[in-house]
This record gives sequence, structure tokens and C-alpha cells, in this order.
Amino acid sequence: MAAMNRPLRATIAVSAALGAVLALVALQWRGPSPEPADAPSGAFSATRAFDVLRTTIGAVPHPIGSEANRAVRDRIVARLADLGYETRVRHEFACDAYSVCGWTDNIIAHPPGQSGGPMVMMTAHYDSVPAGPGASDDGTGVAALLEIARAVRTEHFLNPIMFLIDDGEEAGLLGAEAFLQTPAARFASAVINVEARGTNGPSSLFETSARNRWFLPIVARALPHPATNSLFYTIYQRLPNDTDVTVFKRAGLTAVNFAFIGNVDYYHTPLDDAAHVNLRTLQAQGDNTLAALRALGNAELGRQSDDDAVWFDVLGLFVIWWPARWTFFFALLSLGTAIVAAAVLVRDKESTVNEIAAGILAVIPSVALAAIASFVLSLLSSARSQGPWLAFPGAALAAAWIAGIIATLAIGGAFRRRARSGALFAGIAIAWNIAAICVSVPLAGVSHLLLVPAIALSIASLLRAIAIDNDVVPEIACAAVAAVLWFPFLTEIYAAIGRPSLMLISAGAAVVATTFAPLFATRPRTVISGAAAAVVLALASSLLPPVTAGRPQHVSVAYVDDGATSRWVTSTATAKMRAAARFEPSGKALFPWSRSTGALVAPAPRLNVPAVSVTKTSESRQAKRTVTLHVASARKASRLTLFFHSPATIERVRINGVAPPSSERARRRLEPGWHMAAVRGGGAMDVEITTRGHLPIDVVAIDTTFGLPAEGQGIADARNRSNAVPSDDGDTTVTMQRARF
Repeated sequence: MAAMNRPLRATIAVSAALGAVLALVALQWRGPSPEPADAPSGAFSATRAFDVLRTTIGAVPHPIGSEANRAVRDRIVARLADLGYETRVRHEFACDAYSVCGWTDNIIAHPPGQSGGPMVMMTAHYDSVPAGPGASDDGTGVAALLEIARAVRTEHFLNPIMFLIDDGEEAGLLGAEAFLQTPAARFASAVINVEARGTNGPSSLFETSARNRWFLPIVARALPHPATNSLFYTIYQRLPNDTDVTVFKRAGLTAVNFAFIGNVDYYHTPLDDAAHVNLRTLQAQGDNTLAALRALGNAELGRQSDDDAVWFDVLGLFVIWWPARWTFFFALLSLGTAIVAAAVLVRDKESTVNEIAAGILAVIPSVALAAIASFVLSLLSSARSQGPWLAFPGAALAAAWIAGIIATLAIGGAFRRRARSGALFAGIAIAWNIAAICVSVPLAGVSHLLLVPAIALSIASLLRAIAIDNDVVPEIACAAVAAVLWFPFLTEIYAAIGRPSLMLISAGAAVVATTFAPLFATRPRTVISGAAAAVVLALASSLLPPVTAGRPQHVSVAYVDDGATSRWVTSTATAKMRAAARFEPSGKALFPWSRSTGALVAPAPRLNVPAVSVTKTSESRQAKRTVTLHVASARKASRLTLFFHSPATIERVRINGVAPPSSERARRRLEPGWHMAAVRGGGAMDVEITTRGHLPIDVVAIDTTFGLPAEGQGIADARNRSNAVPSDDGDTTVTMQRARF
């Protein structure tokens, strides 16, 4: 009877363990209760911070250079002055690595009377994108800094502190670039950046500067709601994403970066408003960043380390870390333990070498089958999708999880009929350890996902081989350990990248399932039932509305007058928009410098929009040719851009006298041979171009204002009736002028 009940006991125990982990992950995602307005003065209160957000940030978009942005700046300065801080505004012109420049108004504040020395700086940006009011991105960051400034104004730290609330982050990290030009930058030693890429979710420490082993434990131990791991850090280093921390790291500052990413489909849209700010998330963000300030404010900033840490939080309770250089040796030791366990099983005739090999080989087809199944299911579940995120993702996500687990149980069941469970378990332990060794050097920051479960599997295999017979406890413990490492990642990855994550979720679920698959002699009807459930869920997802008023599609429209033709341009068009204008695929890249080929265009009336102008103001011809071009907008446009190329080699570009930082990654954004110069926030632009040789330079000058002309209102209304909203730059009116110099 006991033997007959073992599979049932195992199923119940594993389901309970995994369910408990999922519940704790959901609790971590929900966040802490917001502290009330009468919370202790030294505590962070999301209620107080939200009141500051509403009165300071406002409810309208405020991109760099706009009157609305200047009004936000003045309200922030007044708030800091009321708190007694020494506050000043630095008006600086700066350029980023993509040759985008602008005049920024950075707000720098210090507690009065503090001594000099290396400073800890807290940063957030107060500008928004043109399409949305930026209540979460980065109004919550500004509100958090102002509430923290209130909480610590009477505290004394080992290190001086400084608050930088910068301008122009959305235009190209311009405020951070401008700050490095100021005298205050010489004193900044460590920076805590407060960001957002959504409106809810855990406050995640997702990025640090390099060689973080000395300061990561200091910060991690202090966090009251830790949601962090070195996986985020490793991935972020390899993505083309930037925040102000990118600039500060380049300058050599010790840096930690906090953000949240839930409801990312609201990001950079009109829905990033005060109504969608989540107070629990704001509380977690404020608690964590305040704790980080107190930790670094009293740390020895002169310390250094020559390597990184590997770290992860355990369900938001605490953080485990170790030096990255130890990872390979941990993995070797764990692999040795797993091999010893397998050898004991073979010695005691509890398994054969072939059975253990079957366990090793079972892992790869499990993950492969899960990936294939989830690919098919994702195509089915998102057949009508109109963007990276689904309005109702629950069914598609459930299908991905089920597909991964069922794929592993199906493969495990097939192998289970040919090998004993103990042998399979030992083989799976060896497979996990081999995988951990493979990533331990090139991707040490990812290794904890494999190494920690591998260690648990090795220990459980050894215990089972030498001491425990016919007991499910070691396997259940291994399943729980794997879930603690993998489930937070698998629940957050959809918020980060949307539908492409479905395959990753399924593959990850399959990996976790390998830890308990040997417990089950899976019957074919169990696999068939699970597969059917996944298909039904995918079909249900495909029948749900792909977008709703609360989860709209992102659609921006531009009126483009290139001097010869006028067109409406968009990346996608709803059915109602197609009824309002004859949108057709452009068939090729709309502009010769652009790598994008997905534009839709429709004929537009020729309007009396004053065109941008580009003129040559000076030229020198010696060994090299230097041409200065003046770009101006008769309609005082918010943005000026110059694209240019020449058969001659372009050696140097200066924009209003400033040479942008060099970046190979920036050049890859454009078609080969093309270069760009831009000014955001208004004002004229002088571009000095130096070439090797005297060949002509072809240029296209562009000016951009936000909003469509009156003739485009019908298209905008059609878009708005289609459960769609503008995003990022929003709707724009563009004129273009071509010339050769």
C-alpha cells in the first residue's frame, strides 16, 4: 500500500511545495502596504510621496525644453527649498553618445552645512516623454527622492550626500551627461538611481557598476524588500538599454540602479498617469532606496574589489551572495558529489551506468520539447496579438507553464520505464552540474540559477544513495530550491519582454520539472490531459480581445512633409485608421538612413507648414575639410535633427561646439555611412563636420513638433476609438529639407 501511494504522495507534496513558492512570489510582486501620512518622520511613506508626486509632477507631458517641464522644475526646487536644502539649478548644454544634445536644467541639492569629501548621490529624472505625463517614469523616482530628502534632512552620515534630479533623461541621458561637466561631479563617488519601466511590481535592484563585490553585500543586506539577482545585472550589460547609470558608470562611479517593470504596456503612454501609480510599489521603491542611501552613506567609499559577486534574493526575504570567482570551484565540487552518489548507486547495484546516462540525457529533450511546444502554443495563443503584450495574458502564460512541465514529465515517463528513479535522479543531478560548470566562467552572474539547484540535487542524490531509501523528501526539497530560484524570474520575464518570453517560460518550467520528474511513472493519459489543457488555454487566449481600453495598442502618427510630398506615417494602423486614410506599406525603408522597413504611409494634403532650413555658415579647406551647417526652425520646433553622409571619411562632429562621446553601438543604429546630429528641447543647431578629403556632404535637415496638424485629427480620433494610444514621442509634425554642401 505504501509503495502504491508513493506517486500520489509525491504529487501532492511537490504540488504543495511549488504552490507555496508561487504564492510567496505573488506576495513579493504585490509589495508592502503603503505607510500612512502620519508615519514616523524617519520612515518612508508612500502616501506622503504620492501627495508630493501629484502636486509636483502634474498631469501633462513635460519633455525637455517645454514650458510644462520648466514648471515641474520650479515646483521641485521650491519643495527642496522648503525642506531646507541648499538647492541650485545648473543650465548646461550636453550631448549623448548618439549625438543627441540639448539644454538641460539639472537640480542639485545638499543638506546645509555638511562637510566635503566623497559623496553618495541619489538621482532621478523629472522630464517625461512627449506622449505621457511620466507619473511613474520617473515621477515616482522624483517623489521618492523628495520624501527621502525629508526623512534624512536631520541625519548625519559618514559620507556627505547629494540629490540630483536631472533633466533630459528621456531625450538621451542628457542630464547625466551635463552633470559630469559640473564641479559637483568631482565629489560624487557613489550613485543610487531610481527609475521605472512600468507602473507596478517589485522594486528591483537590477543593475550595478562593475567590480561590485565590495559594495553589493552592503546594499543587499540593507534592503527591506530585496528583489535582486546577478542575472539581471548580467543580462542588462548585454542589452542596448540605457539609464542615467550608463553615464555614471562610464565616469567610474559606484552605482546601484532600482526600477520596477509591471504594466510595462503603460510605459511611455498617456496611461503613465497618477491614476496608475501603485502605492505598494512606491512604498517598496522608497523603502529600498532609502535603505541603500543609509547603507552607502555610512560605508567606506574608498574600498574596491577586482571582481563581481554572484547573488540572488530568496523570495524577497534576504540575499545570498558569493564572489564570482568561487563559482567554478563550487560547481566542480558539486559535480564531484553527484558523481560519487552515482558511483555508490552503481556499486550497490541500485542502478547501472546506462540508467544514470539516461538521466543525464533526459534533460536536453525535455527542454527542447518544451520549447517546441511553447512555440506552437505561443503562435496559437497570440494569433490576433497587435503588439508584444496581450490584454489578457493569463491563459497564454498558463499554457506555457503547463507545456514545460508536461514536456518534462512526458520525457521523464519514457525514461522512467527504462531506468529506476534513483538512477534518473543521479543522472539529472550530473546534468545540472555540467550545465552549471559551462556557465560558471562566461556567465557567472547567471550561474546561481543552475548552481544552487545543482548543489541541492548533488546532496540529495548522495543522501539517497547512502542513507535514504524510497523517500520523496530529498526530491521535494530539490524541487522547492529550483522553484525559489526560477519562479521569480519566470513570473517577471513576461513583464520585461512580452510574448517572446513564452518560450523562455516554458523552457524554464521544464528545467524546474526535471528535479521532480523521476518521482513519477507518468502515464500517457496524464501527458495527453496536460497537453490538451495547454492547447485549450492557448485557444482561449486567441479568442480573447488582443487589446482593450485598459490595455491599448501603441500607435503614433506623424505628418511628414519632405519638400516633395506629404504623407501620414505610422508603424501600424488599426482598421478604423485605414478607413480614415489609405495606409499602405512603404515597401522599403522610408528614409535612407533608417534600418526600419515596417512603416505604413498614406497620402496627406500639402499644408502651409514652414520648412526647416539648413545653411552653410563657414568652410575651411586645408588637409581636411571642415563645414559648419546652421539648422533652424521657423516654427520654433522642439527638435532639430541633421542626417548626413559623404564619400569622404567623417572624422569629427561637433554640435553647438560640443563633441559627443564616441560610441560604436550608436553608429550601428543607422545605415552604414550615415551620421546624425540632433538638438532636443528647442533652439538652433550648428553642426561642424570635419572630413578627410574634400568630397561633398549630403544632408537631410528635420524639425519636429509634437501633435498633428488639424487635418490629422480624423486619423487621431480613429486611432483613439480603436483601443490605441500614442507612445514615446507621440504624434508629431515633421518637415524635411535636403541639401548638398
